[in-house]
Amino acid sequence: GKLSVQLLDRDGKPMISGKAGSGDPMTFAEFVTGLKSDASNAAFFNGSGAGGAGTSSQHGGPARAAITQGNNLSSRELLGRANTDTASR
Repeated sequence: GKLSVQLLDRDGKPMISGKAGSGDPMTFAEFVTGLKSDASNAAFFNGSGAGGAGTSSQHGGPARAAITQGNNLSSRELLGRANTDTASR
């Protein structure tokens, strides 16, 4: 009766852990570590080091508009837009 999440590759096949001799499903932590090690993903992990307790908005502001206008973008492109929008503030 527990819900579980499984990471899938582009072809819809389960992603397997990269640990030697393991046939277990890949964990989110392992997936993120792999993303961080790829230089083409570096911008997604650049942080300011500041906390996330900034001002809030009832309507979502420019970031919300960027997301609704990007319905045909990949998740990588959406994340890049969100990071760009946040960095420009």
